[in-house]
Amino acid sequence: MNEAKMNPRMLILAREARQLSQTALAMELGISQSKLSKLEAGIIDASPEDVAAFVKALRYPPGFFLQIEPPRGLDSSGFHYRKRVTLPATRLKEIDAKLEILCLQIPRLLRNVRIPSHSGFDPIDSTSHDGDVQTIAGMMRKRWSLPSGPIQNLVRVIEQQGGIVVKCRFEISKFDAVSIFAPPAPPLFFVNWLMPAERIRRTLTHEVGHIIMHSGPSVENPEMEAELFATAFLMPAEDIRHQLNAPINLRRLFDLKAIWRVTAQSLICRAADLSLITESQLRSLFVQMSKNGWRKNEPFSFPHENPTVLDDVLALHRQQHGLSLSDLARMVEADEHEFIQQYFPLEGPMRLVS
Repeated sequence: MNEAKMNPRMLILAREARQLSQTALAMELGISQSKLSKLEAGIIDASPEDVAAFVKALRYPPGFFLQIEPPRGLDSSGFHYRKRVTLPATRLKEIDAKLEILCLQIPRLLRNVRIPSHSGFDPIDSTSHDGDVQTIAGMMRKRWSLPSGPIQNLVRVIEQQGGIVVKCRFEISKFDAVSIFAPPAPPLFFVNWLMPAERIRRTLTHEVGHIIMHSGPSVENPEMEAELFATAFLMPAEDIRHQLNAPINLRRLFDLKAIWRVTAQSLICRAADLSLITESQLRSLFVQMSKNGWRKNEPFSFPHENPTVLDDVLALHRQQHGLSLSDLARMVEADEHEFIQQYFPLEGPMRLVS
């Protein structure tokens, strides 16, 4: 029987997830950069000794490098990600690699587990509605049987519709979220949980818009469409107009923020969209926000809406299937310490964060 061969793509993912260049990893392995390049390109096969060296240097188990499921880059069809344009390319590669690894792990955790149908995420072609994103947002609220007014727990709604929200802790403020929908797997939403709750809600709705509207032929400005969708989905015009029609000041805005669970800045923009305030009032409100230092960090945030599907799946494996944390880490070919940090952060060792 032939020994399984290393998947070169997994070597690249492991290296990029550890923020190592080819030169740096080659030096650590004690091999030439040329040889490492050929290994990553699949020009030469890795020997068992090579794989053992990768395991030691990159801290992934041997089986990780032998996985044959094809990882998918963030530029692949079905992936949508929300980031700041100034995010350095090296950090994007690191985040891309870590997310691709999670995309390999989560389907393994979901095997033989029954989760809700994800038919609620069936796509809608925005071009067939003349690009009327507000109409599509209204259609989605009806499809999901949402009552009028504010959505109290968006994460719960997404998971009830068959999506899976995954908490990530990217210690970089320029990366918000990634979504992927590659049926038959459920829609996955990877969200930077270091953001305030109201930003997470906006970001998640933006990603829902991408999944619903942008699975087919490309549109001219998908980011703008996703933003319009998020606005209309979270703050339907017919529901919020009367609340924004009263005289708007900062106190009123923060009262409404607690009700609608969106940023005060989103409420200002929505009032302008609906022609309920003038351009000069819009500028004045944003000047007041800036003077108080609230453009980046608004006051009166509220608790995060914690996802539960993955926690329930993991609890099922532990309680009904009798699997330990070590067993689960082996199931997904993960380093045990990293597996615990990602999926069981409260069970890992305490650590100081600068």
